[in-house]
Amino acid sequence: MRWTAAAPSMPGRWPHSNESCCRSGSGSVCWEISTETRVTEAGALSREKGMGAVPVRPHWPNLSISVQKRENSMNDKLLRPALAASLVLILSGAPVVSSAQAGGPRQIAHVQGITEVPGIPARVAATSLSGLDTLDALGIEVAAVPAPPSGESTARWPARLLEKYGQDKYAKIGGGRAREGEANPQVERIKALKPDLVVVDGRSRNLYSELKGAVPVIDLSVSNASFIASVVQNILGMGAAFGQERQAGEQAHALLGKVRALHEEAAKQGTGLVLFAVGNRVMPQQVDARFGMIYEVSGIRPVLHATESQGLFTGRPQGAPAADTPEAKAAAEAAQKARQEEEARLFAEVMAREPDWLFVVDRNAAFGEAKAAEAMAATPVIANSRAWRAGKVVYLDQDGASWYLMAGGLGLLESSIRQIQEAFDKAPAPAGRD
Repeated sequence: MRWTAAAPSMPGRWPHSNESCCRSGSGSVCWEISTETRVTEAGALSREKGMGAVPVRPHWPNLSISVQKRENSMNDKLLRPALAASLVLILSGAPVVSSAQAGGPRQIAHVQGITEVPGIPARVAATSLSGLDTLDALGIEVAAVPAPPSGESTARWPARLLEKYGQDKYAKIGGGRAREGEANPQVERIKALKPDLVVVDGRSRNLYSELKGAVPVIDLSVSNASFIASVVQNILGMGAAFGQERQAGEQAHALLGKVRALHEEAAKQGTGLVLFAVGNRVMPQQVDARFGMIYEVSGIRPVLHATESQGLFTGRPQGAPAADTPEAKAAAEAAQKARQEEEARLFAEVMAREPDWLFVVDRNAAFGEAKAAEAMAATPVIANSRAWRAGKVVYLDQDGASWYLMAGGLGLLESSIRQIQEAFDKAPAPAGRD
């Protein structure tokens, strides 16, 4: 396998017969899928980057990926430095695994650095639902799961994971935060299990610093700025860690093929808008927002771009002092009302662009609360929109699998790709739209 950094695309170079791209107002990400087998050992680069040893030749047949981003993309600014460093290794041709001997210690590059895995891990602890979802989709067996200890609720789990991992044979390491002066209970449970590998990501990524000195830890966090690229990196990294490079390469290739097919159909489907439902509020998502990766996944052309994000739908100010006097409380309420009125005005402007599709991430569903459809139906600018009236609304939280809790999970991603593809297949492309 070889990843190469491509030159910025020329205007109008969209799409190519051998490329799949996601376009926004601020940047693009493209994957080139080739039938060639291209392998680069890049030993010199590995030594230069401190990976040490001679890298194992990865067996990733029929997979050639070109990740391409336009200059001055606002999304680029959101790419975490750690992920950027990790992607540099891959984009330069360096494998995600380095080892002196096949089957021996392996050095796996990931978001927060490079982790040495002594051998093929036998006892694996997953610390988040998204991480567990990825491991499950890759067929990697785990010994410990992030379910709460016995007696606590697992209601937020998707049924397909709960049915399997709710069994007693899987240790339940739970979650939670430590009280001041006390040890983190999740960290203590993990250390007591003595796992060969701990997988953190997203919601549990802070555990990395607490565990890395005691056990091997790999961070599978994904990037909103280069979502598909970071998911592919995670697939290949896990394949390398478990000596399953060929299988991982085939799965990455299959995923990219599905994304490419979806993007080809999305090019005929007009425009779209991602909405995030929280309580009785519905908030549009820009391409650089928390769930802006849905544009990259679906390939739909957004009606709301990153350049419009400043001051838009920011919610309650962070770190604001408590309103401890009647005057301060009144001022806070007035400010909140003004923000809500401004949000409503801006939301109306966005919906006036008449997106052909609405994609909904529902926080309410993640916690068993009222569904987003109720809040959306009660919002006139949504209920009166062309997409709503045509039934072109895709609720991405299905069967208990929530993007709010599991964004980055491979199983959820593959399920959402199928769901969006099926929605596109059932709906006629908008006439006279580009």
